[in-house]
Amino acid sequence: MDVVPGVKAIDIIIGDTLIRTLRKAYGTHFAEGCRDDDQPRDVMHRLDEPTLGTLIHDQQHGKLEEICRQAS
Repeated sequence: MDVVPGVKAIDIIIGDTLIRTLRKAYGTHFAEGCRDDDQPRDVMHRLDEPTLGTLIHDQQHGKLEEICRQAS
């Protein structure tokens, strides 16, 4: 069971996407402390609250896949 609802779905949707790509959509402060070449599935446990909250919000509203597609 996930500690935070939506984390498993986020991992499925964007797990292989590079943090660099997500920063194109969300800005330079997205996933602070992570390298550009990290993948969310490898650093999910280290994501700060604003980053994780943004991902969960966009996933729950069906926007996450489109945001990733546009940023890549």
